[in-house]
Amino acid sequence: YAQHHCMKTVFLICSVILAYNGFATAQSSFLDPSFGSGGIVVSNFGGTLEGTFFAVAVQPDHKIIAAGGAESHAIAIRYNENGTIDSTFAINGVFKGPDGSVATSIALQPDGKIIIGGGCDNATGNSAFMAIRLNTDGMPDSSFNHSGIALANFALHSGDGANAIVLQPDGKIILAGEANNDWIALARFNSGGTLDSTFGIDGLVKTYAAIYGGTAYGVALMADGRIVAAGVADNAMHPFITLRYMPNGTLDTSFNHTGVVYTVAGDTYNYCRAVKVQPDNRVLVAGTGTYGSEQSNFTVLRYNVNGTLDSSFGNAGIADIDFNGKDDNASALFLAPGGRILIAGYATGNINWDFGLACIDASGHIDNTFGNYGRITTAVQDTNDRPSAIAMQPDNKIILAGFSAVGYRNELTLVRYSSSALDVITRPVNHGKQILYPNPSTGQISVKKNALKYLSKIVACDLRGNKTVLQPGNNIDVSFLPNGLYSFELYYEDTTIEIEKIIMQNNF
Repeated sequence: YAQHHCMKTVFLICSVILAYNGFATAQSSFLDPSFGSGGIVVSNFGGTLEGTFFAVAVQPDHKIIAAGGAESHAIAIRYNENGTIDSTFAINGVFKGPDGSVATSIALQPDGKIIIGGGCDNATGNSAFMAIRLNTDGMPDSSFNHSGIALANFALHSGDGANAIVLQPDGKIILAGEANNDWIALARFNSGGTLDSTFGIDGLVKTYAAIYGGTAYGVALMADGRIVAAGVADNAMHPFITLRYMPNGTLDTSFNHTGVVYTVAGDTYNYCRAVKVQPDNRVLVAGTGTYGSEQSNFTVLRYNVNGTLDSSFGNAGIADIDFNGKDDNASALFLAPGGRILIAGYATGNINWDFGLACIDASGHIDNTFGNYGRITTAVQDTNDRPSAIAMQPDNKIILAGFSAVGYRNELTLVRYSSSALDVITRPVNHGKQILYPNPSTGQISVKKNALKYLSKIVACDLRGNKTVLQPGNNIDVSFLPNGLYSFELYYEDTTIEIEKIIMQNNF
């Protein structure tokens, strides 16, 4: 929660908005050319407005909603699938919240209504958690706390603000962040916008865990209704802090005996930004760890259900991803198909920050079949660029939301990668590198060891279209195939097909 201010009533500002689709420097080959200009959309409001997106969500109709802060207002913009602003949403495609507010998170209700979470300050300097509910047309829902906006104050001074949101199946809304600049804090609202008196004390929970204060940057639900929050503890090393609560807001002592786990992931400075609960109830948290020489990397931790680090994941429960031997900081986490895990944040290029996207497999190791050895970087504008959120469309296109900078001015930015980036995730091959060898072949072919476990069958096809089914193995007998050029169809467990061409030079 950063530099947030606000009034008590929702204020809409009608602006003429220009989506500036310019960008500079190198582009990833995975950018989606059907989105904006070469996969990038920068909405700079005619070149006059600074802003940052902190959240992004994709509607079932593929329209994209991004939320953040711009000139001391919470802001939400809806884009059409091609990256143009949807003028049917709110006022000219843009919703602006109270003066002095910021939007940090988004949740979509099953009925299509949109909930924006964040924080705001009022004229006297008091701060609060903020939840705004919009109708499907982007206008405030007056059935939500009578005005479309609900606030939760933990104390009558500054320092309260929400960074994350999760929607319960019963429609209740949980916000997570900090209170009094010091406490891990949760607030739960009923579906109508009133605070839920069955949660904590009058709907509010504060945790001053162990000897440290802290801030929650992520929140997630388990299937049984327990709540997991994660963030940063306030001491010199800023350890990852992960907390699990019962549905009523009390700490769940079956999680590390206390309900709270601290982990120093890197050698020194740490920063946790996101949390997800896997289908098996293991907990993933992601952020930044510092490793040797003050270099920071993307860092992901996985905890078992009882709160211990999962030793089967990464290196003793911790995975770290370096891009270029420079500082890299992760902000967002996404569970992708096939058990893969996507992490987004900034990766330092030659000098400036670039949008960074990394992929690890279900065991916490870099997935070298994704991008460039498990990584994609995109430089957007002329100085620093940073994503804060990640989402995925139903067609497997990946969207990052954040800011890109022109000089010292940050501008609202979306980047979309084509579905081919995710196809690579679900296809465990090596980007066209030869899996079968040798070529030419005499008598037998072999399968590279790292691909063998994914293959279900191999089919040899001659130039006349005749096919021979071969079973994968370390060494496959092909001595019976006549000389000539063959296309080998490689069938993977997910039914994806790759084709390689091999010349047979048998003695017939």
